[in-house]
Amino acid sequence: MKGFTTSGPRPEHRPASVVIAGTALLLGFLAYLLVQHWQVFPYNDDWGYATLTYISEQKGFHGQGFSQWQLVSFLHDEYLRWSGRFFPFFLQINLFKLGLDAVRLVQAFVILLIVCLSVKLIPVGRLRTPWLLVPMLYFMALPEFSVLGGLYWFSASIAYVWGIAVFMLALWRLRVAGRLDGVAGLLLGIAALFHEQMAVAMVAFAGGLALLALWDAERPRALVLPLALRCAPVLVGACLVILAPGNFARKAQSSYISDDMLTNVLTSARSLAHFLLDENGGHWVLGFMAVSLLVFAGQGMARAGWSGRARLAAWLGVPLVLGLAWLVSFLLFTLLLMTLYGVVLLLCRHHRDDGDLLVCTYLAALASLVLLLLAPVVAGRSLLIFYFLMMWPVTRAFVALADLPRGRTLVVLALLVAAPAALDNAADILAGYLANREANLANDAKLRAYHNDLYAGRNPGDSVVLEKLPAPRYAETMPYDRPLIETWMKKYYDIPLETRFVWSD
Repeated sequence: MKGFTTSGPRPEHRPASVVIAGTALLLGFLAYLLVQHWQVFPYNDDWGYATLTYISEQKGFHGQGFSQWQLVSFLHDEYLRWSGRFFPFFLQINLFKLGLDAVRLVQAFVILLIVCLSVKLIPVGRLRTPWLLVPMLYFMALPEFSVLGGLYWFSASIAYVWGIAVFMLALWRLRVAGRLDGVAGLLLGIAALFHEQMAVAMVAFAGGLALLALWDAERPRALVLPLALRCAPVLVGACLVILAPGNFARKAQSSYISDDMLTNVLTSARSLAHFLLDENGGHWVLGFMAVSLLVFAGQGMARAGWSGRARLAAWLGVPLVLGLAWLVSFLLFTLLLMTLYGVVLLLCRHHRDDGDLLVCTYLAALASLVLLLLAPVVAGRSLLIFYFLMMWPVTRAFVALADLPRGRTLVVLALLVAAPAALDNAADILAGYLANREANLANDAKLRAYHNDLYAGRNPGDSVVLEKLPAPRYAETMPYDRPLIETWMKKYYDIPLETRFVWSD
């Protein structure tokens, strides 16, 4: 298949100083991830899933003392009544059973793996260590509206983000094998099991690869059956998630703003454009993407042999059209920008050793957004899959930029511009969660003490005084905002359901 290398990476010599610097950078980033995640506690339905009491309820055990058979029965009911995300919830519930620290630790390493693979996938023969800064800063620049209700809420993040790591492993396998083989197809199928958006994205990715392979083949008919077999795991995984009876049962309970589907689609499209362009913080990630678009477009024109006049016309005409679209509406601007990005990648795919992978990764990212057009409401966390899927193309563009004359200087300048905003954004988020740390720890200690007093035969009373969080923005829904959560918490701490929670400011 054309468009990416057909052999695995060759060993490259790296000076000891580069190895030491890279190790220090990775350890520092991991330390930041661990510190950040150790401020994240269970919220909203985390408690319900941890005790098998969300939507349906499994009985016959205390706290989290359920068996795996009871977990399977719970997920079966969930699949029929609420959601097709049985695989991520299986992982989440078992990790919560091991302890909250296990969830935090695994998520930190999942994010670290995504960042490392974003760099590992760049072509052979380049020093990889300096490029770690690109995905790291990109990650730190992720806007609050997306990470607060998604990345730092485990019931959401495991479904939205963890599948990205499996997808990145599939990309790595594709680079090594040079084609869509059975292993890559299986990994893509597993990634599709995490979330409906991931399911659609993986089908788009695998389908894109298959179509490009057929387009380039001299005898396309001979490839149809082998490609269909390799794509089968993706289709199976996607169907299991998307066609789950629970999705249709939940949809029946959803309230759309209008009975007209076109109105709903346009409203969701405007919401997406608003998140991408107008929400606080979102423009920094868009800045990373804009740089990558300019790099891909510049290299594509150069390698295609465009004349100086044609390049000048493109550099002047495209910004003019986009500027006019911006004045008309965010929605029109977003549509044109997204289309332009895909066209640029498609036109220059033969000029890159990983052109097909870039095209199909973007197609997957775009598909994850298109599915949201059918949703009754677009939440900020829904953009997480798009943001994470774009991490590798953005990193790849910065590497390509360094290949241009004075490119390394441009990369350094771009990172110097982005770094203060990204670091400030990450610091604000960390500070918000730190502000809630003492209250979360105090509440946990009080509820554990109450449980211990009960089982020691002491009378702790019929109520527990708990603290409200001083920074509620940095927490998903709390029990004092949704009383049903108190029932899940009581089961989690194994205390009587009639116990009264008194929340103090």
